[in-house]
Amino acid sequence: MILNVSKRRARPMSEISSETSTYKPVIDLACASVRLRGELTGHNETWSDLQIMTLAKEKKMRRGGRAEHYLDHYLQGSGTPMQFSVRTLLDEDPGVRGRVFREINAAVLAAAAKKLASASLSGIVAVGQPNFQNIDWQYATGALNIQWQCAGEEVRNGAVVLIVDVWCRNLYRWHPGAGRVTDCVHRAAANLQNPQPETRLVLQPAHVPGAPLYAQSWFSTETTNFQKAKDFLMVAPRERIFVPKTAGKAMS
Repeated sequence: MILNVSKRRARPMSEISSETSTYKPVIDLACASVRLRGELTGHNETWSDLQIMTLAKEKKMRRGGRAEHYLDHYLQGSGTPMQFSVRTLLDEDPGVRGRVFREINAAVLAAAAKKLASASLSGIVAVGQPNFQNIDWQYATGALNIQWQCAGEEVRNGAVVLIVDVWCRNLYRWHPGAGRVTDCVHRAAANLQNPQPETRLVLQPAHVPGAPLYAQSWFSTETTNFQKAKDFLMVAPRERIFVPKTAGKAMS
């Protein structure tokens, strides 16, 4: 399948900085509110961390989407690898597609200037968070390093295309302390890799014949052991795609 390159411009740093100053206090306040509610109801920090992640999932992730699925896998803590498809990512995210196609074409153009055939080329495309337009993919994988290798060129429907294999391996993990707008969410996620058991006093009903009403209940201790979250590998096996060549004739 031949895909069209997106022409959406990258956001300037001034826009990103403005966004950070606007939304970070709001997100920090939401995290602080969850922690305060936890303290007032007798819960520990691990409970609050889990509530923050639940809130983030409910408010920002598509129900049943890839990002929700990956977060649930992280929280369940098995650490087993998850497979995904770079070809599907390129199909569904025009921002990432544009970034990958531009970088591959730039490498082909530079090689052509040195009289090198495209079939001898390979490289890595660094896809950053600002490159994503599909939020579900962005929240699922985060930044990626997509590897590629060109197998040559051919003409399809009158247009020259590059025959390219693409694949990727990336670690699913959170990044507290990296200066992100959502830093408090990242901290909560990372904290869940070392959860603390929670012991609380719980009021239990009791039936004591003849006893006054205030004696019809008693306190017991209840301990909750939280699941330990764990990073995991996201693995995209090698797949073949066709990249429209933006300049020059077929050169195999």
